Amino acid sequence: MEIGPSSPALSGGVVIGNAALCLHCGNPVPASRRDAYCCSGCLAVHRLLSEAGLEGYYRLRPTRIRPLLDYFERRGQLDWLEASPGARAGSLDLAVEGIQCAACVWAIEKLARREGLARLGINAALGRLSLRFDPERFDLRAYLETLADFGYRVRPIGEAGGEQDPSRSLMLRLGVCAALSLNTMSFALPFYLGLSETGGALQTWLRGLSLALTSLAVAYGGSYFFGRAWRSLRHGIAHFDIPVSLGILAAYLGSVWSFAQGDGTALYFDSVNVFITLMLLGRFLQERTLLSNRRRLLGSEAFSQARVTVLDPRPRELPWAGLRAGQRLLLQPGSLCPVEARLEGRRAGTPAPAPTAFDRGGQPGPAEDGSAVAPAEQRLEFDLASLTGERQPVALAPGDAIRAGARLISDRPARLLATADFEASALAGLLPSDRGQEELPVLWRWSVKAYTFFVLGAALAGLAGWWPRDPRQALQVFIAVLVVTCPCGLGIAVPLARSLADQRLAGLGLTLRQPGLLERLLEVRQVWLDKTGTLTLADLELADAEQLHRLEPAARRALMGAAGASRHPVSRAIYRELAARGEPYPETGQAREIPGEGVAFVDPSGDWFLGRRMDPQGQARAELRQNGRPVASFELRERSLMDGPASLARLRDMGLGLGLLSGDDPGRVQAMAAEMGLAPEEARAACSPADKRAAVAAAPSLMLGDGLNDAPALEAARVSGSPAWEHSPLADRCDFSFASGSLAWLPELFATAQALRRALWGNLVFAWVYNLVLVSLALAGLVSPLLCAVTMPASSLLVSLTTSRMVTR
Repeated sequence: MEIGPSSPALSGGVVIGNAALCLHCGNPVPASRRDAYCCSGCLAVHRLLSEAGLEGYYRLRPTRIRPLLDYFERRGQLDWLEASPGARAGSLDLAVEGIQCAACVWAIEKLARREGLARLGINAALGRLSLRFDPERFDLRAYLETLADFGYRVRPIGEAGGEQDPSRSLMLRLGVCAALSLNTMSFALPFYLGLSETGGALQTWLRGLSLALTSLAVAYGGSYFFGRAWRSLRHGIAHFDIPVSLGILAAYLGSVWSFAQGDGTALYFDSVNVFITLMLLGRFLQERTLLSNRRRLLGSEAFSQARVTVLDPRPRELPWAGLRAGQRLLLQPGSLCPVEARLEGRRAGTPAPAPTAFDRGGQPGPAEDGSAVAPAEQRLEFDLASLTGERQPVALAPGDAIRAGARLISDRPARLLATADFEASALAGLLPSDRGQEELPVLWRWSVKAYTFFVLGAALAGLAGWWPRDPRQALQVFIAVLVVTCPCGLGIAVPLARSLADQRLAGLGLTLRQPGLLERLLEVRQVWLDKTGTLTLADLELADAEQLHRLEPAARRALMGAAGASRHPVSRAIYRELAARGEPYPETGQAREIPGEGVAFVDPSGDWFLGRRMDPQGQARAELRQNGRPVASFELRERSLMDGPASLARLRDMGLGLGLLSGDDPGRVQAMAAEMGLAPEEARAACSPADKRAAVAAAPSLMLGDGLNDAPALEAARVSGSPAWEHSPLADRCDFSFASGSLAWLPELFATAQALRRALWGNLVFAWVYNLVLVSLALAGLVSPLLCAVTMPASSLLVSLTTSRMVTR
């Protein structure tokens, strides 16, 4: 299926108001695009779904999902398959990125309908894919490559998140205790419905079964809390597990004592089971959320774990932190330069690449000032976007200095001589320091301590108050207080609220990287944004992508061959649009990149060259030439975020101050500010890293930036965020990272923090009111096992429903 201007796939776009919505993701289509897609990634996947007959995907997906802006950059390699024991054994568990909704699960299952597959399991919440197959019949690589084509990136779990799952044992405990609870409640139901105390053998048999099942629940499920409570006591810590453990033991031992006495007035077997099950459920939610966050963090490349090849005295991999001045490094294409360095030439005896028709026969040409420049085969191109935030590739020759943080975008490795230690490099100097791990929120710590002392004090007061009059009643009151003070508002609702908040943010493309972020976000009064990569997409785009269809087939093939062989931002923009429209990479022809000039491509149709020319207004344009004759020129530009003005307006309505900080020239910064609805005084241009830091430090601020020149400001911010583009040295040092391409998540981030605060305070108030009322009744001797059996699950259900409503609405 070829998609062009007259394709049916482009003629039925959805229009709301004056904005057309992308046929794939449902987001607004920029006015600069003349098709029905917001980006080339969405166009590519929509074409693939149509070709595969999977149009049902669009009936299942939500109204809007995240656009596939980084579709062509995020596809991973599958070289690890060769060394994977699971691939050879037919049993493989993988991490999969890109699952957003039920439609994604449906598509992955449909694509898996291949010979030799025995079982497919998908955990959308954790992003896990489980495969069981016949290695001789099932083409695993072909299936995983197909998933990558559709935007689902897979990697081995051991690469990120291969640590042991601590929630697995909790899930087993929870399942066992839930089953025991259901059975114990069924045995208690006859007594609540009027079975006489003189029930004879039936009464004894039902209570005996309840005792046996409750003993199992206490031994297996309760032991989780007993061990943690004991360790807390040994260290003098008033932990939440102490009153939980006391409640379990008191209710169980009191019920055993009542059973032994033949008195059924103080049997809490069903309540003990329900109590253990609810507490395990809350702890399971908490551990599951923590594990999910850890796996998302490990899924991105950690700056602290980055390594580079050192050539002295023999090639070996060293972490960046161990690099010293004088070492010779081998930098691979696409990698960041970790230290201040100098580019070295090829070693003696290494042949130069064969010249093409466009590299002047390997001879140096004149520079603009008339001086000689290095031969093309000795120059390499570096992208300084991670330093400045601006896409400004530069061509460097042997002997030229390279700044730490520059990215090699040429297609061959670079030999470097480190001129400074890593600790002294500009890269390490700009990076923020670790914040350190924060403890639990103050609200949680205060509530746990107060709840612990309140429960113990109330129980001991009841015991002391009733003992002189009726020791037996005193013990029952003591037990009733410990049982009826259900900590569900803290033990279930708080983990549930955090889990729902994290899921909501993950659905927006956010990865939380520092603890306490949502609590600190409530202190923010000012939002500062960098320009490139934050208010604009990190990559360039063609101003008129449809002109590709007006090219002759031979020119389109040559353009694909030239653009696909280069990492230059201009080449990548052209390649993305061609690939999205199904243009295959040419099977014949030879490409050669000439740093600082362009890409040569030779095939039977002629000698082609994709380079740069200046238009009459002084703007750079990409130009395709055949045998020296211009064939087509392409205008490229930065694309600002369509939802930027509306998102910033929502932040302003929330009472937040807004500002733009950029190192760019004043004209471009003011133009961007006007487009985003910012006042001229809210935009600051030509800012140095120190200027940005000073502005951010003036008030509790949230700062968004993607360049290393933003790092001092990010460090000074109360909350910091960075785009989650690959190999970013900033993302794992900020409080959170976000999927670039939209700002709609930003007001939602603040709204989620506010909703979480409402849920926490609401549950805290409910927990205290509930416990004060029930403790008063227990101290008066009015609490029965039936009341406990009814109020405990009812209160848990109530706080769970209200929490879900407050956090997700």
